[in-house]
Amino acid sequence: MGTNFYFYTRNKAVARMMGPHAESIDRHKEAWELHIAKTSCGWKPVFEEHEHIHSVRDLDRFYHDNMRYLTIFDEYGQKYTWPEFEERVIKYGTPKVFDPEIGMYTGNWRCESDNDCEPYNHWDGEYADTDGYRFSTREFC
Repeated sequence: MGTNFYFYTRNKAVARMMGPHAESIDRHKEAWELHIAKTSCGWKPVFEEHEHIHSVRDLDRFYHDNMRYLTIFDEYGQKYTWPEFEERVIKYGTPKVFDPEIGMYTGNWRCESDNDCEPYNHWDGEYADTDGYRFSTREFC
């Protein structure tokens, strides 16, 4: 089982800044959510790339620039402060260091043996940000 994480806002200007993937919420008039991350089965978290979010640093900056209008929550309705989100998602399985000999971050992905296994090629549509966190360029289901 996995857990999806979202930004939620009722501020139209912040929703526009979230970009085209911000979804209107039927249960609240004038409310939007944006999928930002997923944890699953103990694997390293994967973050979703958006118009202004290409790294965990961008995610942090976007949140703190707009925190007055944003709430972080998971698919089960649990709300998170930024420090709680950091502990629960960002710091989970913190990436290791870049290994210049192999040209990649060691231990960054689900597990090293999962990197290129078929039929789930985890490199397709994914990249590591400058700090080694996994990002997907695809929309999550």
